Amino acid sequence: MTAEDFYKGLANTFPELQIFREAITVDEDEELPPAYIYYTTGTTQSMFADNIVWWSSTPITLYIVENKPGEELTAKAKQFLNDNRLPFEVAENAWEDELSAFVTTFDFNI
Repeated sequence: MTAEDFYKGLANTFPELQIFREAITVDEDEELPPAYIYYTTGTTQSMFADNIVWWSSTPITLYIVENKPGEELTAKAKQFLNDNRLPFEVAENAWEDELSAFVTTFDFNI
């Protein structure tokens, strides 16, 4: 799965949410929506030989941000990751005072 495929899959799975990659950008007169998705990508590691990439892995951290704790978006994210055969770890599931929001964090590789 490529980073573009991952984004398209997220957009199809969560059509009601804004999805931000690497940076959250909001116009001055706009407020962040009550729920949104934010994800970051790490450095891709690859194994290649004879000008062929045999294996590559890009670490992803996916954040589900909500006003209140809810299982619906978290369950939907887990289902999306499972459907795409992306083994994941739920790194955090807690209230963030700085954001005034409930954040569920998933770590995995694509």
